Amino acid sequence: MERSKLFLVALFLVPPSLSANQSDDNTRGIFLDLGIANEEAQPELFVPIRWAKNIYSGFGLRGGASRFDETFRNDFDTATHNSDYVTQEDRYRINIISYELKQDNEIYVFGFNYESISRVEEEYGYAVQDGTLAIVSYNYLNNLDISKLSLTFNYENKIKNILSFKLGASYSPAPSLDYRNEDYVINGTIFTAGSSNNYSQPRSYVLTTDIEIIATSKFNIGLNIQYEYLPLKYERAFVGIGALVPEESEYETYIYSFKFIFKKALFGNVKPVIGYKSIIINKDSEELSNDELIVIGVENRF
Repeated sequence: MERSKLFLVALFLVPPSLSANQSDDNTRGIFLDLGIANEEAQPELFVPIRWAKNIYSGFGLRGGASRFDETFRNDFDTATHNSDYVTQEDRYRINIISYELKQDNEIYVFGFNYESISRVEEEYGYAVQDGTLAIVSYNYLNNLDISKLSLTFNYENKIKNILSFKLGASYSPAPSLDYRNEDYVINGTIFTAGSSNNYSQPRSYVLTTDIEIIATSKFNIGLNIQYEYLPLKYERAFVGIGALVPEESEYETYIYSFKFIFKKALFGNVKPVIGYKSIIINKDSEELSNDELIVIGVENRF
């Protein structure tokens, strides 16, 4: 989805929830982070819908920026080569159902999530072969649409006058992948290759930690950490190769954020925040993207 559409979804989903659910319990778990980098907005939100005191569902999304990386090298043994690499990722999450079990200051949450991840990876450029000066241009496009049904568990506790913390885990036993690729190589003649298929995937998981530290009479400090492990297996086509070639990739996503949470609530217990967020995506242990964002928003995570 385009950045502007994601921003509008974030803008229109949160205010109705804030005005309709005034109590602390009804707004607990809601957050909207609007990350800003390179004049581009990257929203992340979760809006809970309470069915009963201990039962809720919800909707979430995270929009990633278009990332552009340019490399230039001159390999004297091979060719002069210029390559541009662009990645794009958007996520949508539906909390199908969650049940809370409260015991004193402790809260245990069990639930089911559905998540859709849309990822596009594109590389294009040219190579000039030494000696011949022949120019070869190319465009490689990968589209990965991942669907995950997950079991979730969260443990929450509050240490009076010090901090609140939440530990979470999400386990997806069998994600699915709709994969397609399109390759174009132009060397006087246009050569193309492409494939499209659906594949069952190995299990994946997500680990999260949320901490809110009581700091001053004006604000608290929030720390959020998330790690995702997502292995993918598929077959792709290459120009000049008749058969599909098996590919395996391991994606790891690291998200870190540091925020000032102001104590003056806007609605219920929903408070304004400002801070910093880092999103790092690795593919096969190599950094694929690294976004550093200034974040403004609202939240009531505890």
